[in-house]
Amino acid sequence: MVLSGWNNYNQKSIKDNYICSKILNDLYKRKFNIILIDEIKDNFNHQVSELDYRIQNTKKKKILFTDLNYNFLRIIYSCLFNKNLAIYILDLHSKKSLRKFFLKLAGVRFISVYNSIKKKQKKFKLALGEISYKYKNFDLSDLIKYRGFQIKKNLSEIKLKNEVLDKVYKYLKPNLTILNNVRGNNFYITKLGKKYNLNTMILSHGTLSQGDNKFEKMYQKIIAEELINKYAKYLCLQNKILERSLKTIEASNKFIKTGNIIFSEAKQNRKSFFLYAVTQRDFVNMQFYGIETFYEFYENLNFLNNLAKKYNYRFLVKLHPNINKTIKPLKKKFLNLKFTNKSIQKLLSETIATISFSSTAIDDSLSSGVPVILLDRVNRYSHDSTQKNNKLENKAVFYCNNKSDFIKKLEHATSKNDFNFNYYSYGGNYKDNIKENILNFIK
Repeated sequence: MVLSGWNNYNQKSIKDNYICSKILNDLYKRKFNIILIDEIKDNFNHQVSELDYRIQNTKKKKILFTDLNYNFLRIIYSCLFNKNLAIYILDLHSKKSLRKFFLKLAGVRFISVYNSIKKKQKKFKLALGEISYKYKNFDLSDLIKYRGFQIKKNLSEIKLKNEVLDKVYKYLKPNLTILNNVRGNNFYITKLGKKYNLNTMILSHGTLSQGDNKFEKMYQKIIAEELINKYAKYLCLQNKILERSLKTIEASNKFIKTGNIIFSEAKQNRKSFFLYAVTQRDFVNMQFYGIETFYEFYENLNFLNNLAKKYNYRFLVKLHPNINKTIKPLKKKFLNLKFTNKSIQKLLSETIATISFSSTAIDDSLSSGVPVILLDRVNRYSHDSTQKNNKLENKAVFYCNNKSDFIKKLEHATSKNDFNFNYYSYGGNYKDNIKENILNFIK
């Protein structure tokens, strides 16, 4: 057995981790003759960091954002001209950017957290306890313990950031904190909100639905773990799909029917193409039920490419950010399809209908008045189980799992203009929704 010997752990990059050589060498060195191209070296960084932060308090009402992503800028811009309101953005990475520069000029305050290596190093204790685990004939105890040593610095930094966040919230006491997920440090922020009796609001860009069978319900509950928790005070419902998902997902938050806040609201111009947009995840983040694997995605490209060639349909493929780099080889392979990495906001203004499986592109489309075709060629999952009857009604979402039905739905979307979006949307526009349903919580 020939192994590279590469052994690297990088907590900040999924793609910069090499673990196979260490695992295979430990498990099979007594069974096979193993040739190492490079010596396997330990990759531990045990230097303990210390964190410092800068913050400027004020007597004004305070709104805090945990990041600048997922169209949170819409809310920030709506707050800029409110003289009685101070805007804070939590900046755990302290990287410079032009956007930050201009926001600072506009009066936005950044809570910057700085990382430095302690001069006097103390060991960070990781209480793993006694580890003894066997699987079949393999003793995995040492490998699990080794992994524990690799992640020790990562756990130390999470702990330090949480300690800083506790000091920030105790000192600042923001009137409203808005989060787009409850992963990592955001989870701890929701706990701090409850601890200090402060308003925390989850405004998620993720997509959840009701679920029809036990597998769909199981999948929705898994996805919900990073979008909903019991500590946040408020959960924003931007559309009726999320509202119906609460029949499946247990949530103890107070619900606010905000209407759309952060999804696209593209204005319809000329209708030129069908947009194909699905979620693609890295292998370690993959959910094998409600998300298509890359190979299923690739087979769908074959399927669409053949239809485009035979029936002259115009399909534009919006690549998920995780696979943006594949655009050149895909263009060469599928000559009858067009590919793009443009923002979905720009694309929806010319879209006849969006073709998807499970993606926030569904929510973006519906909030932009674009119908959606749920293409499930493996007959596995429907993001809207209410549409499995396959009837050609005026509702804005259709489900199909075979070629002939798919073609009918394409023709239906092309010829019809009076789709009913009320089953999915609360109506209104994001500017009014922010003013009426978000900012009024700052008291």
